[in-house]
Amino acid sequence: MFTLKGIRKEDLKEVLEEMGETVKPNFKMADLKKAIEDHELYLKDPGFWTEFLSSTIAERKERIKIETEQEKMKLEMEQEKMRLEMEQEKNKLEYELELARIRQDRQVENSINIQTEANIETKISIEKLVKAVRVLTMPVPELPENWSIFF
Repeated sequence: MFTLKGIRKEDLKEVLEEMGETVKPNFKMADLKKAIEDHELYLKDPGFWTEFLSSTIAERKERIKIETEQEKMKLEMEQEKMRLEMEQEKNKLEYELELARIRQDRQVENSINIQTEANIETKISIEKLVKAVRVLTMPVPELPENWSIFF
């Protein structure tokens, strides 16, 4: 009887199939072990089949290890992809925020320019008004010799 650590049902099934036996799906571990131990090939060379079972277990463990590493790498790649997407989204939001700030600054500058222009226009119009009032309030000359000022 063979006693190896880490034997699984699938390992025993693989050995039985290699011996040329058909494996029923309802076989239990004990049934599989008994079928292997009672098989004529196992009885002829038990060392070979024990070694074959050992290598089958090692191959399965290696396959599981490789699959686990692949899953780990896949998860790491997904995490990196998500990190890059988040960084890209962050950069996009920062860009939009900066663009909004620039637009607001331009609006403020435009409103300041409009107010300044309005103040200048108001100042100019006040100056024009003052000149007009001065012209209108000039005393009208009474003597004809002073009429030449107006004409």
